Amino acid sequence: MSKPEIYTENFAHLTKLGLNVRFTNTLLASIFSLQLLLANLISITMALKKQFSSFEEMLSTSTVPVLVDFYATWCGPCQMMSPILEQVGTQMRNRLQVVKIDTDKYPGIASKYGIQSLPTLVLFKKGQPVEKIEGAMQASQLMQQLNLLV
Repeated sequence: MSKPEIYTENFAHLTKLGLNVRFTNTLLASIFSLQLLLANLISITMALKKQFSSFEEMLSTSTVPVLVDFYATWCGPCQMMSPILEQVGTQMRNRLQVVKIDTDKYPGIASKYGIQSLPTLVLFKKGQPVEKIEGAMQASQLMQQLNLLV
């Protein structure tokens, strides 16, 4: 029995490997979906990883209120909040900027704003803190609070 040929140029040739057309189309759709998901994840990651000369500069130059997530990588509830904050950031992208601060890497910033428990969200307007939200919560609860403030 000979080895099947491997085609990398055109996925339509997968049928020549003995795969049926329905499976091939499903596989192609899955690959395309994964490519789109990966592209979106890369753009989200790139959008979140901005460099500023100082935290205060970032707050003062923002044209929209800034929601700062004070978190730690070892904090379970902080990890649960991550997708919720992504959702909030997407839904309120024109009204709010979401920024994450790792308290282990930047303890001075956390101390300056009196962060004593994690996760803690602080809403800044015009560079000043206006609201502090402690603990994990559902996206709907957070959206409700933020809609009253932003």
